[in-house]
Amino acid sequence: MRKLLLVFLVCTGLVGVAAASPIFTFTDFANPNIGTMSYTGGGNGVATASVTNMPIVSLQVTGAPIGNALYFIDGLTGVYPPGTCTNIPFAVGCGVANTTTGLQTSQVVTTAVFGPGGSLTLSGSVDNAGGVQILPYQPIIFSGSYSSASLNFVSGAISMSGVGFDIKSAPFLALFGLNPTTPFSFGFSANATGTATPFNAFTAPLASGGVVNTAAEPSALLLLGAGLLAGAGVLRRKLLR
Repeated sequence: MRKLLLVFLVCTGLVGVAAASPIFTFTDFANPNIGTMSYTGGGNGVATASVTNMPIVSLQVTGAPIGNALYFIDGLTGVYPPGTCTNIPFAVGCGVANTTTGLQTSQVVTTAVFGPGGSLTLSGSVDNAGGVQILPYQPIIFSGSYSSASLNFVSGAISMSGVGFDIKSAPFLALFGLNPTTPFSFGFSANATGTATPFNAFTAPLASGGVVNTAAEPSALLLLGAGLLAGAGVLRRKLLR
């Protein structure tokens, strides 16, 4: 009985830890029509989708051991022409995200689906809410590759999304009290303006986008949740006997 109760409590603790894993939300909310989304065309096994020079303005950190707050991401001087990409409320440059999917594996109606591979990178420096730089410019704040991605052709609102795994720079993780070997998963999303004919090559201006990172992998959460439910079931049957 004690052993069963101990297993149940351990499972509960593990799920609690997973749910409290750090989450980094990188977004652009102030610079529409900067950067581009592209699709090469060419069909399965050939086509890729990409986003070039997406401005990243802000970072929201939650669940980290320290430093949970809102931050601003700056770029390297000269990355954008002066005045074209600014943080709010500071007249400074933005960080830059670039990404390319793996090769296309299928296409259905208005959606192209891409397999594993490709890349996602973010470069920049980090400022606190007062505009003071707390992390110098990092050529790579994080770098990752896709598990899967998709591109949806809808008139006036072309969208791209994907999931995968990434690693972050040690100086960046140190700001938030995290081990430099901490593994992360990411979710990427971006929207472009204009009209594109399904599966024909195009390049369109970006409207918005962002990246959400978490150290809690969905598969791990599901496994822990299943273990918790199984442990609870066994414990309940023992208690009813």
